[in-house]
Amino acid sequence: MKKFFVISFCLMGIIFSQEKQSNSSWQTYSSRGLFDHRSGLAIYSVSNTKKILNNSEFFASLGTMGFINSVASGIRFNQKRSNKNFDRSYFVVSARIMAFAHRDLTLENLRFVPTFGIGLEKDLSERSSINIGIFSGLEYYSDERGVSAFTMPTVSYITRW
Repeated sequence: MKKFFVISFCLMGIIFSQEKQSNSSWQTYSSRGLFDHRSGLAIYSVSNTKKILNNSEFFASLGTMGFINSVASGIRFNQKRSNKNFDRSYFVVSARIMAFAHRDLTLENLRFVPTFGIGLEKDLSERSSINIGIFSGLEYYSDERGVSAFTMPTVSYITRW
């Protein structure tokens, strides 16, 4: 009898988890181009996003440039545009952890970088778009350099899965 309850409990968990996955609103993006508004200094990145309010989304992103890898998480605020050239504008606030691939994986190699970005996006189809904008961040160094700010352009082709 005890075995029956354990098997039933496991089956119920599998059934409910499958139902929850099918109703999930997570969407996966890949981005290729000159940097990315979600993952930062990356030529290729993959992001998972989930709508949290009407015009905003939470995202988690992994990106690479080959010698710099980044993990990012943040919120993107979208605003619809009535302009014929672009479909929406956005503002992104995120936190990134960057690591340089040519160095040993130690805590000194990992950099915490808070960033924000603004930009415009044009839909090319239901599953692809072009993104242009800029992002800025603050990088902290534990030596005499202290804190430095940087600003980078973003131009990327985005594919939704």
